[in-house]
Amino acid sequence: MRQASLIRRPKNPQANSNFLSKLTFWYTLKIFYNARGKEYDEDNLTQPLKEHESSVLGRKLATLWAEEKEKAYKKNQLPQLRIVLFRCFKWQILIYTVIATILEIIVKISLPLFLKLVLRYYSMDNQQKLDSGLIEEKYSYFMRILFIYTEPQGTIIAEEAAVFTLGLIFSNWLTVSFSHPFLMGVMHLGIYGILALVLVMPLEIWLSIRLLTLRYLAALKTDERVKEMSELLEAIQVIKMYTWENVLMDIIYKNRVIEVKYNQQMGYIKGIFMSFIIFSFRFSIFTISVAYILMGEQITAEKIFVVTSFLLILRQSVCVFFPNALALGAELQVSIIRIEEFLRTPEAAVGDPSPLNPGFSEEDTLGDDRLFRRAPSNSERSFLKITNASAKVDKEIVLKDITLEANPGALTVIIGPVGSGKSCLLHLILGELPTFEGDIDMEGIISYASQEPWLFPGSIRQNILLGREFKRKRYEEVCFVCALNTDFSLLPHGDQTLVGEKGSALSGGQRARVNLARAIYKEADIYILDDPLSAVDTNVGKHLFDECITGYISEKIVILVTHQLQYLDSADQIVLMKDGVIEALGDYEQLKDSGLVFSVFLTEQLLESGRKMDKSAAKERRASAYKAFAEISNRSVASVTFIDRDNQQPAQPKQVKEYRSEGKVDFSVYKQYFKSSGFPLVVTVMLTLFVLTQLLASGADLFIAKWISMEEHGSDKILSRNACMIIYTAIILACIIAALGRSFYFFNLCMAASINLHDDMFRSVVETRMHFFHQYGAGTILNRFSKDLGAIDEMLPNALIDSIQICLNLVGVVLVLGIINPYFLLPTGFMCILFYYMRNFFLKVSSNLKRLESTSRSPVFAHINSTFQGLATIRSNGAEHILTMEFDSHQDIHSSAWFMYIATSRAFGYWLDSICIIYITLIAYSFMFSYGQNDNVGLAITQVLNLTGMIQWGIRQSAELGNQMVSVERIIEYTKLEPEPNLRSDPAQQPPPDWPTSGTVEFSHAYMKYGPQDAHVLRDVSFIIQDKEKVGIVGRTGAGKSSLIAAMFRLAYFFGEVRIDNLDIGRLCLHDLRRKISIIPQVPVLFSGTLLYNLDPFGEFDIDFIMEVLIGLENKEALIYGTSCLQHIIVEGGANVSVGERQIICLARALLRNNKIIIMDEATANIDAQTDKFIQSIIRTKFANCTVLTVAHRLHTIMDSDKVLVMDAGQMAEFDHPYILLQDSSSLFSKMVEKTGEQMADSLKSIAKKTYEKLNPDIS
Repeated sequence: MRQASLIRRPKNPQANSNFLSKLTFWYTLKIFYNARGKEYDEDNLTQPLKEHESSVLGRKLATLWAEEKEKAYKKNQLPQLRIVLFRCFKWQILIYTVIATILEIIVKISLPLFLKLVLRYYSMDNQQKLDSGLIEEKYSYFMRILFIYTEPQGTIIAEEAAVFTLGLIFSNWLTVSFSHPFLMGVMHLGIYGILALVLVMPLEIWLSIRLLTLRYLAALKTDERVKEMSELLEAIQVIKMYTWENVLMDIIYKNRVIEVKYNQQMGYIKGIFMSFIIFSFRFSIFTISVAYILMGEQITAEKIFVVTSFLLILRQSVCVFFPNALALGAELQVSIIRIEEFLRTPEAAVGDPSPLNPGFSEEDTLGDDRLFRRAPSNSERSFLKITNASAKVDKEIVLKDITLEANPGALTVIIGPVGSGKSCLLHLILGELPTFEGDIDMEGIISYASQEPWLFPGSIRQNILLGREFKRKRYEEVCFVCALNTDFSLLPHGDQTLVGEKGSALSGGQRARVNLARAIYKEADIYILDDPLSAVDTNVGKHLFDECITGYISEKIVILVTHQLQYLDSADQIVLMKDGVIEALGDYEQLKDSGLVFSVFLTEQLLESGRKMDKSAAKERRASAYKAFAEISNRSVASVTFIDRDNQQPAQPKQVKEYRSEGKVDFSVYKQYFKSSGFPLVVTVMLTLFVLTQLLASGADLFIAKWISMEEHGSDKILSRNACMIIYTAIILACIIAALGRSFYFFNLCMAASINLHDDMFRSVVETRMHFFHQYGAGTILNRFSKDLGAIDEMLPNALIDSIQICLNLVGVVLVLGIINPYFLLPTGFMCILFYYMRNFFLKVSSNLKRLESTSRSPVFAHINSTFQGLATIRSNGAEHILTMEFDSHQDIHSSAWFMYIATSRAFGYWLDSICIIYITLIAYSFMFSYGQNDNVGLAITQVLNLTGMIQWGIRQSAELGNQMVSVERIIEYTKLEPEPNLRSDPAQQPPPDWPTSGTVEFSHAYMKYGPQDAHVLRDVSFIIQDKEKVGIVGRTGAGKSSLIAAMFRLAYFFGEVRIDNLDIGRLCLHDLRRKISIIPQVPVLFSGTLLYNLDPFGEFDIDFIMEVLIGLENKEALIYGTSCLQHIIVEGGANVSVGERQIICLARALLRNNKIIIMDEATANIDAQTDKFIQSIIRTKFANCTVLTVAHRLHTIMDSDKVLVMDAGQMAEFDHPYILLQDSSSLFSKMVEKTGEQMADSLKSIAKKTYEKLNPDIS
């Protein structure tokens, strides 16, 4: 943990740069040099600027939000995030707004006034022309230079300021004295064009309101899709085994269709905004021309082109900045609303300065135990007392009138049936479940081990330490008592082995023990352990109980939830939970004699297991275990070699990094994108519409110039004034229709590409091998389904349409200039070549930076996802600050990459503008030394003046297009994942409809490995299971038990042969195979939706049959509510259903399928003894004619099996009836039984003998 933050990074280049370097972006040259033409790795990233650090900004915003909440709640109002944001960044906003607004006014209003003077110079003699023109062009040059210096430095603020500029420009028209000679000449007619341009603003506002609504609706659908995708990724292995891929894909597809529909409508609105840019000011010129004609005025170049210059400024504000501001404002509003909804939710009281949590300070470090303590450590005065406490979740009461007391040196064991409230009681103690009545008093440091192990991506040691100081002696003691030493000796990198996403590299038992070790390593006074013994085998379970729970921490307050009833006689206090109430409380003898139905059953189970020990004997054993621990642990840990022998951090195995391409995006990516949209016909139509629109727009410009020429030189008049007006009207109308048509068609095309790319990627991910999901975590994969797909939905179309439109616009300007003066084409061609090479160079740099920005975002997603899953563990360990610092570390890396990308983009834009100024000035000066007509000069200068921002923005957008294509490239990568072989059904390979009829399973020289480069986890395994046999599979954690199941479902790289009913499963389609095998998985998986959806997502079964199955399983809701229980809502991951109840639902799935082969992968590990016995009876009755394979840690659940398969180190060690195996005292199975204790072993042997005699009556 926090490895990224431990890397020493150089300072940000801007931090040490001077004012001139910042102004000209000189400091970015080093970034360009390092990132050119090669991969720019995370190791090359710098520190973020101090003001960009996640911790600095987060702390500042958190403080302001707390103040805003306090003020708002005092006024009985809701806190407003926008107020907080303004308070946080008000000075930056105000300063940039004032500077940008002033400069916008000075530059943009002054240029048209001087254009008027430039046009007038042609009426002077040559020397007057030259002197006057030089002065005016120098001023124009100075104005442009001033503008490009300020524009990149505050681009975002400048865009906002441009909105205000519109009003200021318009107000200047109204406030400047009407006695000004210029205004006297044009104001009375120019106002018509201005009004025609400004009147589109109400339409833009209405469209922006609609855009806001659509953005919000699309965001909701995006959230829903990403949530469903997250569920799918978390449960992908179970989904593959259930063959539920298609039904879950259909659900996500349906949400995606609705999401795209909203995005498409937003695209239409953006298309209208883009179309305004093309025809709005031309329509204004048309309005002015008509007004001139109707009022009998003569059209002159001076009047038209000076007004045109002003209208171009207004057009930029009205049709570019104003719609952008509205669109970005809509995005901002939606984001603020959604963030506010989250920030306003009640927070867990983890930061209260109470005895339970004194909090932490900025000076706290990773190794400082103050971060984790809830009170000063003092076991002698630590206590826990709950008095008449009740709690509810939503409106349902889950705990009622709980009274409980625990003291140091006492073991409290909580038992009860599934759904009885055991875990809720622990969450009540932890403070995760607030009370609505009663009191909880405690003192001492709390440590917690959750029922479902929480592991974050990192090494085993990092997961155990959780950021705490490494203390060798305690660490080695904890590893011993948690039975991890043997695992360290088997794992390739010992305790430095990377656990993967959610501990995917470890077995279930290993994950449970690492989770327990984390809780034990913390020096606490109160240990809360939620069923840590269920996921381990009997031998390991006994070791954990004897050496850890009743040995190492026996002097502390220990609260243990368990279904392992054989350990109850060692408890000082037993809490029997039922329906959220403490039904019984006392020691073992008191419970046994209580007369309660459950207690009678408890007594039967303990007698059956052979464990019987009085309380004094149990206490004596615990005391002796604790005293002997030091000697035992010292001998044991000495025999284990850890990776490092110093306090220094050892070299760790490298985590698999997300693949990242190099250099600029290949042309094949563009080709694939357009192919996804319907290439080549639809692309050809789109380009034709774009070209047609630009021809009409340029034609309108040339025609108005020609019209003015004919008006000023009556002798050259070819067409009448009315004919000119009709032609001009037709061109303008055609331009409007073409602009709107090409925009709508373009966004249709982009949405088609987005839909197809998503569907291809989604299908590829779902159908790929499990090895892919072991390599990359859910956060990394979700990054592509959220951020990258979002870029393709929204940012890519904007960059693409900008690039095409500006490119054609530039071509139009160049053609107009070429028609006016062909000599302009020479410098223009030179500039185009220069810009082409500059763009290519920049694209290499920016593409690498964009890829780095994308991949550095994945750890942020992964960290948030992992943190969310382990909130209870994190809070109970007081590790919020550490996880926050880890988040800040990931976020700072991403911020650094994002800054590099933004800084180089702005620098590139600034340098382009600087070159454009030189080019435009040369073009403008050339008119000083040439002779031409007023109309040509006016048209040329108005066209050229717009090149500055247009060229810079166009090239930047074309580069941005290349950068956004990185998202397409990343998605295309996921469309080419290696699929599982032979996945879909093929009629030629389909088995008979009633296959398998008997259920015989035969392994023949089977080998298996999880990855192409991994070692084999199964080696030369051969055995035969006859039909209807019940086979128990046992072995130490990591022996290969679950790998046998993976082999039967063909979830990994398999070699050899597995035959079911003499049919090689390697020849079958995976769906045909998997749907014929039912599994009750080790981790029960439920999906958000109704109970009916979780049981029968395909709608294959009759409701009456489903109800029959549920009633047969004694589902209490089915018994009480009838068929209405099927509409019970299950939240994501089944969080509102206990683990035991989830297993019952998984069992119901298996009963519904009615297959001949049933696999139970430690299915009863988290179930109480009563429910376990009930499930075992269901298996014996309902599955009597089925072949049942049971992976188990509880030996008593498989002792009555027909055979037992003992796995060891990936090989079959023993395979026979349990009674036969027990006859050989040297067998592994015999040793496993003997390690359970003398009385338990006798009981297990008795069960095996009875079963064997029943099968072989002649022997008895």
